[in-house]
Amino acid sequence: MRVVDIIAGGLAAAVAATLTAPVHAQGHDGRGGRYDSEDGQALSVTLTPLPDDRYAISISTTVPMRDGLPGCGGSITGALRIADDTASLEVPNEGFVAGAPVSDANLEFCRIDLRFVDEHTIRMQEVSGCGYFHGAGCSFTGDVVHEASGI
Repeated sequence: MRVVDIIAGGLAAAVAATLTAPVHAQGHDGRGGRYDSEDGQALSVTLTPLPDDRYAISISTTVPMRDGLPGCGGSITGALRIADDTASLEVPNEGFVAGAPVSDANLEFCRIDLRFVDEHTIRMQEVSGCGYFHGAGCSFTGDVVHEASGI
């Protein structure tokens, strides 16, 4: 085997390894991915790294219909920055009526606080104004676990 063939083979292997390696945005800590609840309501979160140490976030919740009681569901998307294992998502509430009295049914923002309990678990707490996004019987409160936590 010629030296050129050996170098070319090594270069091809290095390129293949680089192309198949996971891609992480600079400064991100590997928290990206899908998280799901393990009990109760079906709650899921997807975090996607963005530039400037930010993440795109998508949260969905579903409570199935049971024993003749109605179910509910909804979702919300936005962007946030995680600092010291915590983050807050604030999304303008499309149902907000400016000039009308502020109430639980008329809040300007949906706010959800997130805290990373450990490297695989996010504890979410719906703070206010999110009913427009999921209805009265659901919430964005609960714990979700990263899909890769069992690997």
